[in-house]
Amino acid sequence: MPNFLHKELLGAPATGVSIAGSKALLQLPCLARTYGVQFPTNEIVFLNSNGYDSTRGTRPSQLLGGPKMTLRLGDIAPDFTADTTDGTINFHEFLGDGWGVLFSHPKDFTPVCTTELGMVSKLKPEFEKRDTKVVGLSVDPIESHKAWTDDIEETQGHALNFPLIADPDRTVSDLYDMIHPNANDTLTVRSVFIISPQKQVKLIITYPASTGRNFDEILRVIDSLQLTANYSVATPVNWVDGEDVIIVPALSDEDAKTKFPKGWKALKPYLRVTPQPNK
Repeated sequence: MPNFLHKELLGAPATGVSIAGSKALLQLPCLARTYGVQFPTNEIVFLNSNGYDSTRGTRPSQLLGGPKMTLRLGDIAPDFTADTTDGTINFHEFLGDGWGVLFSHPKDFTPVCTTELGMVSKLKPEFEKRDTKVVGLSVDPIESHKAWTDDIEETQGHALNFPLIADPDRTVSDLYDMIHPNANDTLTVRSVFIISPQKQVKLIITYPASTGRNFDEILRVIDSLQLTANYSVATPVNWVDGEDVIIVPALSDEDAKTKFPKGWKALKPYLRVTPQPNK
């Protein structure tokens, strides 16, 4: 049995499992002993390599009423189709081969959220420089989103210029665990997800409703992630674009000589500081 199925089924018998490429066809009856539920004997679940039902956007535990699975770094970001202020989008298709930021806000026509959406609109050129598309979300309906846009432009000086997902049925919010019942059982918290071109989740940050996000920090993290992906470097504490970086320990000195012709300063064998390679 593949690892992702074994972990999801918690050791349940895997009768009815067959593998075709990156997907598994899983007959629901084989989950009975795990979740103690009844379901039709002919129902099939399609799981991708992240353990999600690719046709429903759920994992088996969610489908059968079991515990919700939390997204973690390295997971494939769940795909979905949703209505937005820019029309209907399929998330993975919308991102294409670039990077993505998906963030939620608690509610339309609220003060902190208004300032955030104005700032993201202002920073859109900075995201575009980094080949990054931004998508916002709340559980408000699309009519509310559109009515709110005038207030955002009037008070913040920048018109909304990126898609805002309307998620009144909480489909996407549940996929990304954006609703934290102990904080508020109906509204999304301030979640942020950075997603790589491979559709992997690379960053997760959650803010409380009362604290507006620092989107300059989101841009800083994108810079860091892209450097790591392209140059085998990590970034030290409080790093900003243009400052020295750290050669990852996994790279030998011999290989580093080729990748970093400017050289480096070895403070310790595992701590090699070098000028930012793309500057």
